[in-house]
Amino acid sequence: MPASKFKNPLPIKYKGRYGFWRIFNLIVFGLLAGGIMYTAYFVYENIYISLANTSVIIALKSDMEWYSLDLGSYEQAKSMIAEKATRQEIPTNLKNFFFYNSNIQSTSTYANTVTSTKK
Repeated sequence: MPASKFKNPLPIKYKGRYGFWRIFNLIVFGLLAGGIMYTAYFVYENIYISLANTSVIIALKSDMEWYSLDLGSYEQAKSMIAEKATRQEIPTNLKNFFFYNSNIQSTSTYANTVTSTKK
């Protein structure tokens, strides 16, 4: 078959009066989208480094000394952690709230009760 019988459904170049401006418009918007994506990537990559550097600078400027530590609070916290780690025995004579004794007799809340006996 000759190649002239097949038509290309997609035009190779833009035709018409504003073909150049269409291509120029696509290029400009492509560059804008690429710039926005690069900016987002740059911020994403460097924000964690900036935060880490800031925390190091703040820590170095804080002038922490040995004497500013509260040793009493440290010892108290250490003893409380050790106490929490020890196992405590549960007493065996606890009241069981979920066991209802059937021997308990209910009393009437009325002032006078009527009793009837059937024969």
